[in-house]
Amino acid sequence: MSCACGCGQVTPVYGKDRPWYGHRAGEHMPFAPGHARRGGPVTLEWLIGRCEPEPNCGCLIWTGDKSKSGYPLVVLHGRTVRVHRLAYELANGAPIPSGYEPDHICEVRSCINPAHIRPLTHRENTLRSRTNQAAIFARRTVCPK
Repeated sequence: MSCACGCGQVTPVYGKDRPWYGHRAGEHMPFAPGHARRGGPVTLEWLIGRCEPEPNCGCLIWTGDKSKSGYPLVVLHGRTVRVHRLAYELANGAPIPSGYEPDHICEVRSCINPAHIRPLTHRENTLRSRTNQAAIFARRTVCPK
């Protein structure tokens, strides 16, 4: 596989599985050592080009690096950025408002489809969770005693 920066150099292969980073043993690295994405500004089309569409739910599943918690990551200008935030901001032309955080309507952390991401307050996002203890207790209508 050739380097994604456009230089044409062959990229090395990952030596072992690191699923939390999205690395699989035997797969080629996207960039040759010391290379990075070259060219103009990041576009939504470039991000979508690094995804696999999920035909059943419309999710765009990020195939690049991921955090240990499963959120998609990309390094831009030396800073690690969460891709779902970047996709939302590129699609809507404005950053997520202060005091809000991105919420995946589809509940798929690796999805970067801007239509599946909406800004919510931390409280709203926490209470919407299926696994968070605060949300579980808030949904209870009867005391267990």
